[in-house]
Amino acid sequence: MTQHRFPSLRSLLSGRHPGNLTQNWGIQSKVLFLALVPLLTVSMIVGYYLTSIRLEDARQSLMRHGSTITKDLARSSEFSMAIGDIQQLENLVSASLSYPEIQSVTIYDANQKILVSQQKKIQQKRPGKYPQPIQFIETVTPAQPGNAELQEFSGDHASTAALGKVVVTISLAVLDKRQREIIFKGSIIVLAGALFSALLGILMARGVITPIQHIIKGVEHIGQGNLSTRVQQTSTGNLGQLEAGINAMADTIQTSQQDLQSRIHQATAELAQSVNILKHQNTELEQARQAALQASDAKATFLAQISHELRTPLNAIIGFTHLLETEIEEAGQQEYLQVINQSSQQLLTVINDVLNISSLESGQLQIDKKIFNPAILLEDVVIMLSHEAHKKGLEIALLIHQDAPDFIEGDPVRFTQILTNLINNAIKFTHNGEVVITADASRSKDGTQNLHVTIRDSGVGIKNMDIKSLFQPFIQGDNSVTKQFGGTGLGLAIAKRMTEQMGGEISACQNPQQGSSFWFTLPANQQTTTAITADLCLTGKRVILVESNPFTRRAIRNLLLSFNMAVFIKPDIQSVLTTRPHERTDQTTDEIILLGLNKPEATRPALIQSVSDLQKTGANIIVLIGDEATARKWSNHFPPGHLQVTTKPIRRKKLFRLLNTSEPVVTTAHGSAPRKKYPTPTKIIKTLIAEDNRYNRQLLKTYLQKNGCEVDETHDGLDAVAQAGKQPYDFIFLDLHMPGLDGVSACKAIQSHKSLNRTTPIIAVTADIYFEASDTGFSDTIYKPLTEHALQKILGKKIQIPQPPEVTDHEPSTTHPPGLIPEITAQFNALKQAHQALDQAELKSRIHQINGLTRFFSINELPPIGLALEQAIDKGTKADIDCLIVQLDQKIQEIQKIYR
Repeated sequence: MTQHRFPSLRSLLSGRHPGNLTQNWGIQSKVLFLALVPLLTVSMIVGYYLTSIRLEDARQSLMRHGSTITKDLARSSEFSMAIGDIQQLENLVSASLSYPEIQSVTIYDANQKILVSQQKKIQQKRPGKYPQPIQFIETVTPAQPGNAELQEFSGDHASTAALGKVVVTISLAVLDKRQREIIFKGSIIVLAGALFSALLGILMARGVITPIQHIIKGVEHIGQGNLSTRVQQTSTGNLGQLEAGINAMADTIQTSQQDLQSRIHQATAELAQSVNILKHQNTELEQARQAALQASDAKATFLAQISHELRTPLNAIIGFTHLLETEIEEAGQQEYLQVINQSSQQLLTVINDVLNISSLESGQLQIDKKIFNPAILLEDVVIMLSHEAHKKGLEIALLIHQDAPDFIEGDPVRFTQILTNLINNAIKFTHNGEVVITADASRSKDGTQNLHVTIRDSGVGIKNMDIKSLFQPFIQGDNSVTKQFGGTGLGLAIAKRMTEQMGGEISACQNPQQGSSFWFTLPANQQTTTAITADLCLTGKRVILVESNPFTRRAIRNLLLSFNMAVFIKPDIQSVLTTRPHERTDQTTDEIILLGLNKPEATRPALIQSVSDLQKTGANIIVLIGDEATARKWSNHFPPGHLQVTTKPIRRKKLFRLLNTSEPVVTTAHGSAPRKKYPTPTKIIKTLIAEDNRYNRQLLKTYLQKNGCEVDETHDGLDAVAQAGKQPYDFIFLDLHMPGLDGVSACKAIQSHKSLNRTTPIIAVTADIYFEASDTGFSDTIYKPLTEHALQKILGKKIQIPQPPEVTDHEPSTTHPPGLIPEITAQFNALKQAHQALDQAELKSRIHQINGLTRFFSINELPPIGLALEQAIDKGTKADIDCLIVQLDQKIQEIQKIYR
């Protein structure tokens, strides 16, 4: 039964209110308080008043009695003092001491000589508690005949005729006793009155309180749910009405409770029916959810399988196409191979987009949290995609402002992917003009600093109504644009989700003139700072910049100003020729002419002649050409001298190297120096390949053999485990998906097998871009499609030979400044002196300088020994350091012979 809780009637009747001082009192206490307090107050006031009056009367009576006794004694002793009857005086004094309050009596003559003095000892119940006794003094004068009034009036003035004086001392002990009797009796009377008032108040209150207590108990029972409880109607008047009202209320509540109970039973029955329906629906929903999960798992499995099945033949197509490009020289066939390669790369991009969006939707794509420099990745992506822009005749420029954050926290791989998607779109949808990438700083609403990257193009533009739907999967802004340019419509959706997972935001807008702008922000890491550009300084050098495109001109000017150089802008090459002397002077020795050209400008005969004329004056010229083939022709056309040719856009560090040296360079792809062959190992590298696809196996074998490796091959994991148990290998390459025994199981079997290959580096070969080698026992991973460069990096990590060069604009100049070898020799001599002096700090500083020089200028003979020596200084023994210094000395002597 449902219980109804009501406010306690006891609390209502007791008047409990936060502002009431008697809020915790019951009605009985209040009735007694109202009955007793006034009466007791009046009784105490009256008792106090009457007692005070009686106490004062007792005091005044004592004073009168003492004065009367003194005067009577003075009159009685007049005759005896006149005749000198001492005996009679003693009798009078003795009679006076018979009074209880008289303490002592003394009679003096006219000369203040004591005639008679007597006192008695009064028993004191409270010694020391009484005030000093009171003395009464009366002068004794002889009786005068005549008018009595006149006699009394002149008494004070007849002192010369005075016979003496009487001194009577009265004790207050009797007064104190009398006063205590008065107070005691008064208190008894007041207490009796109070008890009588209390008894009367209790009797009166009981007639009111008892019915109220019955009402309170009845209401409490009703409040506890006992709705059949009724209050006995024994009172009349207001209390009787209250009892009748409470009983009527109980009847109403009981009737409502019964009605409510019947409704609850009905609702419960309906609810039970609804619950049964919901259970049935939940069962169906759970079955549907399980089916959806199974479908999702099947989708993931299908995507992984189709990824492997698609990427495996693509791996063979791209790999063998690359091999043919390096061997076939006929122009027509080269063009066919480029078409095959581009089509394969396009198909690979589509596959990667589908896999990425699937992983993002399922939450399986993990975002790393690393701190990295975005400027380097911006340069990488822009230079990587510049070739495609230049093929369409577009100008591409990268503007990195000074306020751009040096570091951000996120996933560098995903950051590169976001940039690639956005810049690719800008290039794809732009027919002519330029694509400008800008990086600067911005502030979020909470005040934190962000990296703000904007990709602006002069292409077809975006309709405002299409901007919101651009970042949805499989949707492009305009169906006509989709038909014209193609694409899956996944790139922007992937970029948006990756940006949001790294804590940023992304959007787009239409340019006021033409084209569109896409921008995204990522939070900066403000706790990490480093002087990444402190060493790139060319103070004192002058640069004359000639560049027709305003965006490229601004980008190059920003780079030059970051080197602390003096920059002068000229409109064209002719203006440089007219203001420059015909011969090289001291003023122009440190002056560099930086000429930026697009393909049409670079093919003009007049401009080529002007550059030739400028070269004859001895000017230091750096030419940046937007077309790779044209840059190569310029390098072949001009004779060696103070002329360097490369492509644009250009990396910051590479521009610094070109500005810091007057030696010419020969350009190839992306304006880099001619690609070096991978160094031949000093010993034969034995490798084992386990790959079920014969095309991929053949491609991997060809790459390894080109790099001086001896290759054994097999098509399944079981045979790989068997061969690994027979002979040692330097490297083992295992495909993850093989019949019989997969790559992970084969790796564990080889490492657990008691053979010489327990510590051999085992490399995973897979098309699964989300595979992590560190969790499965593999030493490293090489992803399909295979590239020779990626394979060379794997080999370079595991054996002590120089690392392969990058196939990008990272490649440094193959020429060295004239003073480089003497500088390395001087640093090494200082290193030996520090070693002899046991100066550990100087020794470490010198080897750090040598390693920096050799790595910067790609003197590949020294870094392995230099790095080993730097580690030995920190952790090795003196014998190790001595041995490495001898080896380093031998290598430096060999280098001196080579570069002499």
